[in-house]
Amino acid sequence: MVTIFVVCWVITLIYAIRLILSLSSSTANYGVIEGKQVIRRVPHPEMMEVKPGDELMVVKFGDEEPKDELHEELKNRIEELEDDDEDDDGELVEMLSYQDGNCV
Repeated sequence: MVTIFVVCWVITLIYAIRLILSLSSSTANYGVIEGKQVIRRVPHPEMMEVKPGDELMVVKFGDEEPKDELHEELKNRIEELEDDDEDDDGELVEMLSYQDGNCV
């Protein structure tokens, strides 16, 4: 039983090492030196014509989201309710228990 396990383990180890070596040899020529930069991956097809140093148009969406009036009103109402809760004297609601119809 142990020999079957060892044989399977050795075969799996050999296949794993072969796979690692085949992947490392296929990516050995992957880097392309272009100007001062080494390109490690294939550029997007739309970026093939762009040369290093070319100016690109950048669109930056604002960090601020458009304000919704209803949302603002809701936030204000929630803040008012929270302020009302904070204004309480800290009194606890007294709970009464009834036994046999009498308040204890």
